Formats: sequence, C-alpha cells, structure tokens
Amino acid sequence: NMVEGRDPPLMQSLLNEFLLPPLPAAPSLKTTPIPGNGRLEVRFEWADDGFSSPKFVCEAFEDGQVVSSASSTSSPLKIFGLKNAGIYVVGCKAVRALTDLAQTQLFGEVSELSSPVVVGTVPDSPVIIAASEVDIVE
Repeated sequence: NMVEGRDPPLMQSLLNEFLLPPLPAAPSLKTTPIPGNGRLEVRFEWADDGFSSPKFVCEAFEDGQVVSSASSTSSPLKIFGLKNAGIYVVGCKAVRALTDLAQTQLFGEVSELSSPVVVGTVPDSPVIIAASEVDIVE
C-alpha cells in the first residue's frame, strides 16, 4: 500500500489544498433588515470568488440565540416566524456544497450583525382583492 507510512494529517491537508474550493466569504448586509408582520426582509451582497455560487443562510438572533433562519441563492430573503414587537439582530453566511451528491458543506464566516430591529411595528399594507361599482340611491 503506497499510503502506508504517510502522515494522515498531511494527506488531508494536501487533499484540502488541491481539491476543495475555498470557504465562501461572508456576505455584506446592504441595509438594516426591513421589519414586517412577523418577519424581516434581509438585503445583502456577496463578492463572487470564481467558484460555484453558494446559497446564503440568514439567521435572526434574539438574546444571543438563533430563533429563526431562511436560505436563498440570492438577495433579498425573508425570515419568517418572528414575534411582533420582538427585537432581533441578523447575520448571514454563505454555504457551499462540495458536490451535488455529498452532504458535506463549507460554511463561510458570518457577516457583521445588523443593528437591532423591532419586528411588526407597522402593519403590512392592505391588499385590494376586488373592487366593484355601486349605485348610489338618493
């Protein structure tokens, strides 16, 4: 066996250096997340590193704990399931799958956290579903 006697960490290091793409860079939040009814809309940007495009995961933190998250392949994305009047900060990271078949993923660094945002302080705008003409009788 040609591998016998070789240092396994060295072999893994060589495999990582030559076969694995680099960890994706953290996305940058473009604005403070936009609050809605039980949700936050997150806008971010990411500098393409020339490797396969990652998906992005944004997490809402309350008191230092992740309480909800969402993923997308592009910006913006919406994080649902948040309490109205709750105060949250958001961080996003890029995640790259190594292959379509493998479940192994490379998680990049988390972006700088957003400023605190209060969710649901203004109700969503109403949506007009239908309008009809009415005769007025005097």
